[in-house]
Amino acid sequence: MSYTKLQKDDDQAVTRFSSDDNICLMTTTGLSKESNEDSIGLVRDGGKTIVSIGDGHWGKEAAEIATEQILSSPDTFPGNRDEAIEVSESIEKLIYAKFGAKLMDENSDFTPETSFASVRINKDGMDVFSYGDCRVIVVRSGKVVYRMNIEETWIGVFSRLGLRGRKSVSEATLFERVPIKKGDIIMLYTDGVDECIYEVPTISMDDIVAIVDQNKTAEQIAQALMDEVFNYGAEDNASMAILKH
Repeated sequence: MSYTKLQKDDDQAVTRFSSDDNICLMTTTGLSKESNEDSIGLVRDGGKTIVSIGDGHWGKEAAEIATEQILSSPDTFPGNRDEAIEVSESIEKLIYAKFGAKLMDENSDFTPETSFASVRINKDGMDVFSYGDCRVIVVRSGKVVYRMNIEETWIGVFSRLGLRGRKSVSEATLFERVPIKKGDIIMLYTDGVDECIYEVPTISMDDIVAIVDQNKTAEQIAQALMDEVFNYGAEDNASMAILKH
């Protein structure tokens, strides 16, 4: 099993990992934020590839906890929604144990929380497991054939306590089994990519699909998309994983 986690970008540079022409991970602090609160990583074990991406809020710690839990072992990746909820609960408990308290003020306590999205890919297809608003799409022959539903929420102390409008893990955890074909391009990314002008829809889905070219390597696709992020000012942390199946 080989394990790679990217969470070491503490300036405006882009941190990247590319094992071959078919897989590339990139993350950046961007041009406005002081630190990178995203976390992204990958595990390859035999015929399985697992990628997880987290978009941290009020610190990077919650995103790192989610990434490490999801990538801890390919055998613990959920196989159905009930198991996905159990993993989300374990992530939530770890965050609460580190940052929670009996009395929390939702207006003044800013504890780390995160959204996350992850995929497990093997010869039989792809499983998608997420909570929150990270993005997952599948592009086939220039068309989006899968687009993951997102929830406007973050997992952490407030989701556990039901504060600040955070949704419970039983409500907002997503698990789906997605058929994929040879030649499909799978993309995971944080909202710092398509909302690189902070919290403003910036790079459209059509723009993203136009960048995806099956003749390009995964790194070339990722670099072209990251170039667009910087062209628009890179006002947020931005992370992405590109996988050519």
